[in-house]
Amino acid sequence: MIGKAVFASLDLGRHDVLKDEYQIKTDSTQPICSKPQDIILITLMDLWLDNRDRKVTNSNLLLNFSDDFMYVFDHYDCFGGTRQIGNINVKSMIQSNGMFIESNLGQYFLKLTSKSQFDIIVDKFILDTANNALLLQVLKQIQSIIPKQWLLSSNLFDQLELFLLHNERKEIVIEHVKQRFRRYCI
Repeated sequence: MIGKAVFASLDLGRHDVLKDEYQIKTDSTQPICSKPQDIILITLMDLWLDNRDRKVTNSNLLLNFSDDFMYVFDHYDCFGGTRQIGNINVKSMIQSNGMFIESNLGQYFLKLTSKSQFDIIVDKFILDTANNALLLQVLKQIQSIIPKQWLLSSNLFDQLELFLLHNERKEIVIEHVKQRFRRYCI
């Protein structure tokens, strides 16, 4: 256990039947995390990267109350993941049903976020992902450290480049998040 409390890849069930040690006290005047808006950025990244592994029943997220930080992990199911190993599809359908942001805790985080904060986070994501030269530089750095035997296909990085630089996909993700989740903010 890290700090006071952690949750991860564990379906804790409905909040009204949870054991006391798993209860999230949402009626407190003190928020459980000082940066609940991070869940919006995590959702944007998951949709952009087609990460279908972080969901209501499998959060793949550690919330460390002692250092007030969220840690995301387990991106196995990105870019097609287990469904299409080695075959990345830029046109894969954007699916947000059952995402972690729709869980009780995800909704709680959204309710601690103002609509203006939401818009700032989305705008920053747009700026951060618009720098194609930087994205390519990071991708090349990753490519240089991954052993060739780990590559699932000979053109894996070419496929990743097409995926990450596909502006239409980013635009669809951004509109999807705005339409689907902004309404839950205060």
